[in-house]
Amino acid sequence: MRPSSSLFAAIAATSLSVLCASPAWAQGDPVPPDPVMAAQVEAAGFSPDILAARAALIAAEAALIEIQAAGGDVVTAELAVAEAEVTFLALCADAGFPERPSCELSLDLALSTPLPAEELVVTEEPVVEPAPAEEPVAEPVPVEEPVAEPQPEPMAEPQPEPMAEPMAEPAPEQTAEPAPGEEPVAVEEPMTTQEMEAVAQVQVSPEDAAKLAAAGLPAEILIALEELNQARAAARQTPTPEALENERLAEAAALALCQAAGFPDLLECQRAVAEALAFVPQDAPPPPPAEVIPEAALEQSIVEALPESVPPEEAAPVLDSQKEDTQPPVEGQTQPEPEAQAAPPPDAVPPPQTDAEAQAAAVPAEIQSANAEEGQPIDREEGRRRDRPDDANVVQEFNFSIVIEFNNNLFIRGNDEARYTHPQDQTFYESLSGGRTREIIQRPDGSYLITIYSRNGDVLRRSKILPDGREIVLVYVEEQYWEDMDQWRDPGDDLPPLYLNIPVREYVYNVNPYETDEDLVDFWSQPPVQSVDRLYSIDEIRRSARIRDLARRVEVDDLNFAFGSAQISQSEIRKLAAVANAMLALLDRNPADTFLVEGHADAPGSIVLNLQLSQARADGVAQALTDYFGVPAENLITQGYGERYLKVMTPAAERLNRRVVFRRLGPLTSPQFASNDF
Repeated sequence: MRPSSSLFAAIAATSLSVLCASPAWAQGDPVPPDPVMAAQVEAAGFSPDILAARAALIAAEAALIEIQAAGGDVVTAELAVAEAEVTFLALCADAGFPERPSCELSLDLALSTPLPAEELVVTEEPVVEPAPAEEPVAEPVPVEEPVAEPQPEPMAEPQPEPMAEPMAEPAPEQTAEPAPGEEPVAVEEPMTTQEMEAVAQVQVSPEDAAKLAAAGLPAEILIALEELNQARAAARQTPTPEALENERLAEAAALALCQAAGFPDLLECQRAVAEALAFVPQDAPPPPPAEVIPEAALEQSIVEALPESVPPEEAAPVLDSQKEDTQPPVEGQTQPEPEAQAAPPPDAVPPPQTDAEAQAAAVPAEIQSANAEEGQPIDREEGRRRDRPDDANVVQEFNFSIVIEFNNNLFIRGNDEARYTHPQDQTFYESLSGGRTREIIQRPDGSYLITIYSRNGDVLRRSKILPDGREIVLVYVEEQYWEDMDQWRDPGDDLPPLYLNIPVREYVYNVNPYETDEDLVDFWSQPPVQSVDRLYSIDEIRRSARIRDLARRVEVDDLNFAFGSAQISQSEIRKLAAVANAMLALLDRNPADTFLVEGHADAPGSIVLNLQLSQARADGVAQALTDYFGVPAENLITQGYGERYLKVMTPAAERLNRRVVFRRLGPLTSPQFASNDF
């Protein structure tokens, strides 16, 4: 199965424009490099011009990210990045470094190497001396001895004026006395608490150091990867040139340590570190959970299975669709116990035994390719334009998400596409009939990720086309349901209430580091708890608790985030090893599988901010699954729910409510589970 002819036309046109266009950043006069830095790179065999070329490349990449986040036209910015990279790589090649990572690493090492070049300091002094006293120079020049006499005369009056320029760094007020007093003020710019918190986060515990040593890894690798994780999170949240530069430096430092330890790249290194930290000695008995959940709580199928320390009246319904009928907790009021779900009807069909059985009535008779319809090439701005129903109102926008009010509910729309694309990818857009848009991501390995969006931005279809032409269908919604999706209608309204006729232990799986990956694979291999009437879009599942309840839940015990933060630390990433390994095992069986990563918050705080924080945490976990374990980004979907689906019905801060939930959605979204033909 090959991409459409219009796709190849778009690829050819864009490639030609990249070759012919002039760089957008090449405007104005170039800024001369710092003399010390120029001498450092020259000593390492680089041309001083590489400093300006690198600065231009970083600025071009930052501009591209900002435009992408704003949904603007990025064609010019992409051309600028391409031209800037060509210029930078040419200078790298001249210095003997044909690849960017090795070139940047050597360049950073050159800039960090002290250079005993005092002459550079001397060259600055003559520049400062003639500036304050240009007129007196005419008299003392003929005579060398009297120079000492005329100097006090110009120093008396002209000296205060020129002193304002040399003292610009420490003394903005142009006075000699306040200058030293302002030095402590500069310390406030980087917040001391943040610095201390960052230092605390990269400390290696004795237990982790011992595990790393047992695997033959130095503790410095863990610190470097942690700093890289922090830099990536900061660059994603605020993609400024400084943040991108910090990310690049952190990546270069981590790569150097990983290569010194014998790893070819960061991914292999990150996986080895995660495996080392997740290792549990065989002679170490698994400790019991911090709070034991009674067996009776695991056997029932009505409310969440909670520790005995949680009052029974605070146990929320286990199904999200039943949580929606529960009033949110109010400070100072006692919550009524959830009503028991009605008994299933006498003729209730037992749960399906396999994915194929669950999909028996849902798979269309004919499956069309994602590139079957001929499209018309459009620019990025038009291709990324998203409408929304008339009664959907934007409440607040963040860097990579937007909070919308619809049907008296608030929900957040993230940006999964930001995780799918990489700098080396090429992205094209085509307009289709009915206001739909097709996005084509061409990857260096010859594969394509093709997504068809509705006019409101919902994913109607998504396929991965492999280099050999095989098409892996990740999402497939039949055309007859497209109109309902345009109105953001909940397909769960057409279904009767869901009756959970299995114990909670068979519906919710709690992962801890001492369980094997095979246990989770066995749990996740189970089909949905009810047969599927049709295939759904991932956006329908995000917005419909009734449809989402069909998929069993997986939760990671004690996955902690810093207070008010979405960043996941190295020590927490290792807790995802079992989840990641299970995902990879299931994707080996069927690459059409898709996993939902849900972020949840507790009740304190603003609803909007809790939505944003929970979305950011879900994004962070999904990114970690890709960066550290190699789970393909397009097989991961994220959604933040804030405080809407509490596990413990309390308005107070509650750790059990701050959680990340995983669901396997493949049988609900892809037709490739009715058989093994893929």
